Amino acid sequence: MNIGNSNQVFFKEIQTVKSWWIWGLVLILVVVFLFGMIQQLIFKKPWGNNPMSDTGLLIVGLIVVIGLPLFVSLIRLEIIVHNQGVGYRYSPFHLRYQRLPKDRLVSYQIIHYRPLRDYGGWGIRYGKYGKAYTLSGDIGVQLVTIDQKKILLGTYKPENMKKALDSIQKNTNSHTRLLH
Repeated sequence: MNIGNSNQVFFKEIQTVKSWWIWGLVLILVVVFLFGMIQQLIFKKPWGNNPMSDTGLLIVGLIVVIGLPLFVSLIRLEIIVHNQGVGYRYSPFHLRYQRLPKDRLVSYQIIHYRPLRDYGGWGIRYGKYGKAYTLSGDIGVQLVTIDQKKILLGTYKPENMKKALDSIQKNTNSHTRLLH
């Protein structure tokens, strides 16, 4: 979403992967593949019961050793509330912000959810509260659109996000009253 001079930003949050267990899994995979690559490529001891070719191991190993940490470091959930509405992007899966204009927003509320039970985990998911965009934690703001679609945005700052939504809704309601 291009936030130009005409848009007043009320709330912005950028979340990245900080969970120690995710980075721990990545580290374990990197160490295991480095060990296997050293065993097979340097010490010429085939790695595993059915070893890959040296070329295959090198390609897959580089993808795991370099690509996986890079990919995880690029994952981010960006949420922005401005006078035009709400924008959110789950990188690298969304190249552009998903937009929810304020006139399509019917209601919103802070909710505590159970990530595993309600959605099967974190990420871009469908579950009990509609579609969810979460990175970690168990608190989010659920948005309801004019066509009754529910969108849950995980946030570390739910009160700040709600205040920002209150601000844009207040402006919408006063603007609507002026038109009628």
